[in-house]
Amino acid sequence: MDNTKKRKIVRNFVIGYLIIQVLTIVVYLGFWSLHPEGITNVTNERMSPPPIFPDYKGTTIPYNIAPLNFRINVPADECYAKIEGSESEVFEYHGTNTIRFKMKDWIRLTRANRGKAFFVTIATKIGDEWTKWAPFSVYISDQAIDSHLVYRLIEPGYEKWHIVGIYQRNLESFDEQPIIRNDIRL
Repeated sequence: MDNTKKRKIVRNFVIGYLIIQVLTIVVYLGFWSLHPEGITNVTNERMSPPPIFPDYKGTTIPYNIAPLNFRINVPADECYAKIEGSESEVFEYHGTNTIRFKMKDWIRLTRANRGKAFFVTIATKIGDEWTKWAPFSVYISDQAIDSHLVYRLIEPGYEKWHIVGIYQRNLESFDEQPIIRNDIRL
């Protein structure tokens, strides 16, 4: 390989490396510009926790349950949730009105805080104004839940009685599998 080809390879490598570094910095700075703690216009502070569905405020959960995703029942352009446990790192999530936990973050949070609580602080944004809600806690039991649940699934109202199934749901994830399914063709 001659010297010119080596220079081209090195030059292309350096250019690619620099592009990746610049993109990483742009993404990082863009993320932090959305962070409500970094915005000075948190104009409202509510003394009550936000209305969420399902309502997990003050509940006790087993440490091995699937992530407790929730919806914030407040009109908002953007929502932010900060989850912090006493024995784990802080997790931050952004969404429109739904907060969905990453499975690996949820497992780290619940395993590290067995027998303790974690705290959720929520902020909602309407226009350019952020409203910070009072934090709420969720206690993590050090007892596990059975990993699977078996149930019969029939369509609501029993309108489709010919489609009946026995399903198995993994309570540690969102996996669902049919055990027996009855599909009668009419």
